[in-house]
Amino acid sequence: MERTFIRTPVIVSHTTTIYEICQKLEKENLTHLLIENQNQLGIFTATDLLKAVLTDRDLHTLEVGPLATWSLVEIDTQKSVLDALILMIRHSIHRLVVRNGKELVGVLDQLDLMSFISNHSHLIWLQIQQVNKPEELKQVVDNLTKVIQLLCESEVKISMISQLITELNRKVFTRLWQLVAPFEIQQNSCVVVMGSEGRGEQILKTDQDNALIINDSFRRPDIATVAESFNNYLEELGYPTCLGGVMMRNPLWCQTLIEFKESLRQWIYHPSPENHMRLAIFSDAEAICGDPLLLEELKTYYRERLGDNPSFYSQFARAGELEGDSNISWIGRILGSATESNLIDIKKIGIFPIVHGVRSLSLELGIKVTNTNERITELTRLGMLSEEMAVDLSETLGYLMSLRLKRGLLQLSMGLHPDNQIDLTQLSTLDKDVFKDALQIVKRFKQLVHYHFKIDAF
Repeated sequence: MERTFIRTPVIVSHTTTIYEICQKLEKENLTHLLIENQNQLGIFTATDLLKAVLTDRDLHTLEVGPLATWSLVEIDTQKSVLDALILMIRHSIHRLVVRNGKELVGVLDQLDLMSFISNHSHLIWLQIQQVNKPEELKQVVDNLTKVIQLLCESEVKISMISQLITELNRKVFTRLWQLVAPFEIQQNSCVVVMGSEGRGEQILKTDQDNALIINDSFRRPDIATVAESFNNYLEELGYPTCLGGVMMRNPLWCQTLIEFKESLRQWIYHPSPENHMRLAIFSDAEAICGDPLLLEELKTYYRERLGDNPSFYSQFARAGELEGDSNISWIGRILGSATESNLIDIKKIGIFPIVHGVRSLSLELGIKVTNTNERITELTRLGMLSEEMAVDLSETLGYLMSLRLKRGLLQLSMGLHPDNQIDLTQLSTLDKDVFKDALQIVKRFKQLVHYHFKIDAF
């Protein structure tokens, strides 16, 4: 934990007045001070200062000692940042005193710790890099769920959690590919992730969505075997196989560049629900290792083939239309006035319509980013979405993803595999109101997409 941002300790006597404390906090831009009384250490924070003011005593004479907290929680520098976060959550505190053996090192603030965890995932990457066998990645991957649980309990924004876990997942995939694929294959191919992983929105482990693009001039008989091994190891690490077969061990998703171009051409010019979903999955593709120029060239070809084709975009957007949605009285179910099941598929009814609607609009306008929130920003910049709609969509997507994450973590704690079902009976009255408002926003956005693409006209 030595590399974590630990604040240098600033220590004052327990006889220091609150007025003098205020001066020091202001002068040194601090939110806390350590208080010393002989061999005992305490802490005084900005929150304690408010309490001191409310005592209605003279701050020029009021000593800090009686107002300080003397039961400090300490952690050694040899402990991990995860251990630090566990201690903070366990004791409901925001700061830890850090020691190296008996030596006082400083104070670790929760905000600094969360910033470290969210923005310095490369430290965990160093652990991943030290793995020498695919099986050794299991322990790293198992710890990811624990990290997610801690971040969720700490009320870290869902966007920060997904950003962190996306980076770590991709580093796991990259290291696994380096371990299973001969160097020659690594140099002449591009490993691609798609779906929620491609968009940077995967948190709990969901279905694999990956592909392998191979250089046209490269031939090697064991490529299929290597691809099969990669997907099998991912399954052993806890990443479920894709029921739709969107994995590189499927020959459809393990092709040379020119073969992939022909597949895209077929999917575009021979429209069907299946082909549109294949294109939707590919539209979220991101290169994670190998030669990224292969994917870049394939995406350029994809955009060129689409061109100005209103009929295609209308049919593509239609995939976001929920079958039978008009017959689902979800508002009545939320309010408890309907008799249907209390389980709702939150992905189908809320997340997917936002993701695919935004994806459809972005594809039409040639927007290259894949993350849904980044696409929303670009759509707003181009005038396709109003500022109000953009904010509503981003907040709604974050809220629905948070609901799904909390439900998934609960299922994992019960030994169950996470799904997309939300039990309405488990929502509080306030949550039901927020959920209802969120689905109203989804409904408005679907109407916007429906009108824009003139879906009924094609």
